[in-house]
Amino acid sequence: MSGGHAWLLLVPLTSVLYDVFSFAALRAWMKEPAPPSIETSCEPVTFFRPLKRGVPRLREKLQMLLLASRVDDQILFGVDAGSEEEAACEEIQRTFPDRDVAVVRCEPGRAVNPKISKLVQMAPVARHAAWLLSDSEVILPGGFLDALRAEWKSETLAALTTAYRFVNLVSWPRRCDAMGVLLGLWPGIALVRRYGRVGFTLGACTLFRRDSLAAIGGWEAFGNELAEDQQLGERLVKSGQRIRLSRQIATLDSDAMSWGDYWRHQRRVAITYRAANPAGFAGVLFTFGPICGVLGLLMLWSDPWMLAAAGLAFVARAWRIGRSLRLLDFLVPGALPALAIASGVEALCWLLSWFSTRVWWSGRWWRVGFRGGLTAAD
Repeated sequence: MSGGHAWLLLVPLTSVLYDVFSFAALRAWMKEPAPPSIETSCEPVTFFRPLKRGVPRLREKLQMLLLASRVDDQILFGVDAGSEEEAACEEIQRTFPDRDVAVVRCEPGRAVNPKISKLVQMAPVARHAAWLLSDSEVILPGGFLDALRAEWKSETLAALTTAYRFVNLVSWPRRCDAMGVLLGLWPGIALVRRYGRVGFTLGACTLFRRDSLAAIGGWEAFGNELAEDQQLGERLVKSGQRIRLSRQIATLDSDAMSWGDYWRHQRRVAITYRAANPAGFAGVLFTFGPICGVLGLLMLWSDPWMLAAAGLAFVARAWRIGRSLRLLDFLVPGALPALAIASGVEALCWLLSWFSTRVWWSGRWWRVGFRGGLTAAD
């Protein structure tokens, strides 16, 4: 290989190192000992569950939450007035008459961000000092919550946030969407947790201190942000408070998804990551080893160095994904085809995110500023 083409080896070889070090960090994280189990001495929690429309098996998820939580906990459901979700929550409320369950009928427009708009209206009803925010799709079994509470009790934190995996991956768009989490989210946060400082929260499931959130302006302070979870964590850390990535893994029931839905979701995810951390997201280029290996082979098909670098990048990526699937108990049927499709889509969405200002979210188009400021596009 001539000196003028040696740069083509950079990304494939860098991505090999990324795969090796990120999996080592992930394995060390998952093998950490669990904190001692708790019996009865645990502070009560207010559960925030802002519900979007069209959540599959909603009643089952809400009932599981009630059964997994404790009798002195408070459960808040944020719903659109007159929606099917409101009716489902009221049914759950009647099913558990002895529990502290509140159905908060939310008006649109209290914040630009639809999720924050609900949270702003739910907060005045909250009674406890510890708040647990979970997305509509999250499945919260009792064992998960008990372990999360034990971890919360073992340290003094402003926030304890969990990464996640998907279940019910019954279609190819869902499988490719789930594979994107393994490609981008898990290795990045594993490295941060191992070698850096956690300065973000993850939107799927996070425990907060009420006072910590109030000290940085409450939910209202994030009403115009696309990446509200990233901004929230960043401000907590800047105020001198600590965030921890939990050893627990939240489980999300995957949404029904067409190929068009998958594409729009990946575009939004890429723009969200770019807005949250532009410098870090630029560095993601060096993790696209298999894709850049293919491009290099198209230019230098017969070059043995290019063949070796591309092959090594493919093997390392397949090795990391396969080992991560087993370690995280993350079942993705048809993992190899899903990995191939998701790798190409992730790279293309990364490129387009630098030139895009619009995302599809919550049933409408939004315009996004470079650092994530959100305004309605129609």
